[in-house]
Amino acid sequence: MNLWTYAPLLAGLATPAWFGIATFAVLYATGSLKTIVADAQILDLIAIAPPVVGLLAGVVALARGGPRNKTEGMGLLVGVILCGVFAFSFGWEVFHSTKP
Repeated sequence: MNLWTYAPLLAGLATPAWFGIATFAVLYATGSLKTIVADAQILDLIAIAPPVVGLLAGVVALARGGPRNKTEGMGLLVGVILCGVFAFSFGWEVFHSTKP
């Protein structure tokens, strides 16, 4: 059993919870519900960490021989897709933020 094949799926599933924790941390640190563009960019940089780690784990899984059965293959595929979507969306926000 190649546990690396499931790492992207776990990272993708953990991203929303991680984003929620990071949001509350930024709101607590600023002391206000009003966020500025710099806070939003910091939040996006923090939130992008799990999907990037998941994508890297997918590369490691493929380098270690890839999925050995259909379950591992589906887990790897779904995990990489989830991580890719999250990484793209948070990355897009980091590099294309709008200033108020």
